[in-house]
Amino acid sequence: MKIYKTVKKFSIKIASDASREKVFAEIYYNEEEWAEISQEEEKPLIACFPPIHGKYWEFPLDEVLEVIDEAKKGLL
Repeated sequence: MKIYKTVKKFSIKIASDASREKVFAEIYYNEEEWAEISQEEEKPLIACFPPIHGKYWEFPLDEVLEVIDEAKKGLL
């Protein structure tokens, strides 16, 4: 799996798995997985994961929207 794109401290990896029909995007923040966008359903779904250390993630909205948009582009 290679890094598709880096946006600030976020990195996006486009991945595949034998248990899935379609590729998916993993979004990392400082090398820790933050979210995954899958295409297995009719519309893309995003799953957000809690940080390893801490209660929750908090990011500027414009940065999150930019990285999600870049991840979606990588799936097309």
